[in-house]
Amino acid sequence: MKKHIVTIVILLMAIGGGVISISPTANALTCSGGFSYDPSTGGGRNNYYNGCTSQPNGCGNCSCPPECTISYSPSTLTSSGVGSVSLAIIGTDADGQASCSCSGLDSPGYTFGLSAGTYNQGPFGYAGTKSCTCTVSNSRGSNSCSGSLTVTAAPVNGACGSANGGSYSSAPTFGFCSSGTSTGVSGSGPWFWSCKGSGVGSTESCNASILPVLPSCSMSYSPSALTIGTTGNVTLSMSNDADGQASCTCTGLDSQSSAFNLSAGTYTQGPFNSAGTKNCTCTVVSTTGHSGTCSKSLTVNAAAVSGSCGTRNKTYADIATGWGFDTMCGQGSASPSAVSFPSQGTSVSWSCNGSGGGTNASCTATHQTITCTPNCNCAAITCSTQTCLNSCGTAYCTGMNNCTTFSCTDPSTGLSAIPPTGYVMCPNANIGLTQNVSWFITGSGVASCATYNG
Repeated sequence: MKKHIVTIVILLMAIGGGVISISPTANALTCSGGFSYDPSTGGGRNNYYNGCTSQPNGCGNCSCPPECTISYSPSTLTSSGVGSVSLAIIGTDADGQASCSCSGLDSPGYTFGLSAGTYNQGPFGYAGTKSCTCTVSNSRGSNSCSGSLTVTAAPVNGACGSANGGSYSSAPTFGFCSSGTSTGVSGSGPWFWSCKGSGVGSTESCNASILPVLPSCSMSYSPSALTIGTTGNVTLSMSNDADGQASCTCTGLDSQSSAFNLSAGTYTQGPFNSAGTKNCTCTVVSTTGHSGTCSKSLTVNAAAVSGSCGTRNKTYADIATGWGFDTMCGQGSASPSAVSFPSQGTSVSWSCNGSGGGTNASCTATHQTITCTPNCNCAAITCSTQTCLNSCGTAYCTGMNNCTTFSCTDPSTGLSAIPPTGYVMCPNANIGLTQNVSWFITGSGVASCATYNG
């Protein structure tokens, strides 16, 4: 279509009888169709060429004021996110830039010019709303457009803190969450709470266990050992027991057959009528169900017996040949348990050991050596009236102040011996004659003794 500069004069009778002349701008389109005028609007789109109806807003470039749009993509960001804003200008702005102002978030706080285009937005670092309004204009008028961007906080996942997984005697009071918000502690041990995230962040569940309460007990006897008929004490102590009583069992001596409860304290033990061992074990349980045990034993001994030597603890005459009915110990046990009768001039020793803390006794038996010396101080009498003994106990007779010792010898052992009861060495019917007197010595053959020549 060919462009023309046309001046159209339309004469209309107005209320005041005036004439209105409208001239299109030099760059207006030459449009087909008629021209309409609506005096009630005082101008506007309906005053333009009706042949421009195919253009934006029904005006196109036929002299309409410009329009604009603001759009954010995406319309919502997180504080750490990045998006864009697009400004579109429809028609012709006088200087090619929209006059814009924004509020909220990182807005500059003043009006600025902005050409049509797309611009980055964010990251903002915090949540809020950014609202912008732009105005475009030319000689035909102006239009405004607005848009807003919502910025949400970045998602924060909830995470348990240092208290999670710990053990405590009472509910923890800190260290619930390393990130997020604690929902509060529930339970009486174990304890539970959650760390709630923000934004679209996740929530984590947390817990802590109750600290085990470990009970303990101990037992002691004083003294540690008793003897029959004496008494002592047993002391029981405990800590962290739920009800302050231990469940105890004992065996041996005066023990009862069933378990019994016992509080901490000191109790008398004994007297016991027999020797042996008393074993006791006690168990304590805490409020958390944990248990502990303690055990102790008491030894009861027989009464103390001190060792003492028996009748063998002496010196035996040279003529003795054995122990006879003599004993090794009066009290206690002999060690060694047996000893041989000593030969002449020797000794044997042993001990008689006490019991129950009693003392030991040392014992010795000695056998004399034969040292027979005639006793010539007897009165000058005959054997018919007196029999004398030498220092060894061997019988001999005296007469005429002459002393003759009888040599009474056991042929099998060579030891001297005295006659048995009822025998004499010198029968008075044969004084002065050689006499042979015989008797038996236990365990040996016949021994013969010769008298003196009177």
